[in-house]
Amino acid sequence: MSEIIDKLRSLYKKDLSQLLAGRTVTLVGAGGVGSPALITLAALGFPRVRVIDFDRVELSNIPRQVLYSQNDVGRFKTDALESNLRSTLPGLDGRTEVETVRDRLTEENADELLRGSSLVIEGSDDHAAKFTINDYALRSMTPAIICGVVQREGIVFPVQRGLTACYSCLFEDVSADDSPTCAQQGVLGALAGFVGAFAAELAVYQLIFGSVFDRGKYYRVDLTGRLPLREIGVKMRSDCPACAGVSGPYV
Repeated sequence: MSEIIDKLRSLYKKDLSQLLAGRTVTLVGAGGVGSPALITLAALGFPRVRVIDFDRVELSNIPRQVLYSQNDVGRFKTDALESNLRSTLPGLDGRTEVETVRDRLTEENADELLRGSSLVIEGSDDHAAKFTINDYALRSMTPAIICGVVQREGIVFPVQRGLTACYSCLFEDVSADDSPTCAQQGVLGALAGFVGAFAAELAVYQLIFGSVFDRGKYYRVDLTGRLPLREIGVKMRSDCPACAGVSGPYV
């Protein structure tokens, strides 16, 4: 973990535009996790970010979704986020191109909406979307980081075919009705901010240094415990319904 933290700090001292030229990170969800992820990517000078979201800003979103204010209530997040991002980072000067897509990610449209992504960060409050991104990452060999936050706990789960266990190796694909969401149970705003920023930094780290996804671990944030951030090892499952422990081509 200390090696990653040291290299992440070093990123802020470099011009990353050449190192990341031609790369696109796609954010699925522009809320509590997606907002700080986008701010972090832009602050690091990431050249191109695609943001997929279908939702409108609600008043209850404001405490944890840092890109929006009361003036945005009722607006589609994809309409508000780019101008708000440039207000948040006035020195952006066009370094980061932001493409917005107003749509809900589903199994049926995932290939179309995610095409051309160098890496995908899933930060929505949609349980089904996490498994859709997991399957897409396995199918397309596109690395993904799947995030989740609820109350005082969060996860940051890197997925790449052949290098890591997949999301389904650890979590069952239960119905959305059975899975807790931050909309239902609440979430600490600072937790969502940390998870989004950390996921964005890991994405940049992976695309430059290429060693996050071969560690066989995911990250758990637990603000109720003595170790707020932990690396946890997870093995590929030979009986996994998504990857079947695959170490090579997706089957």
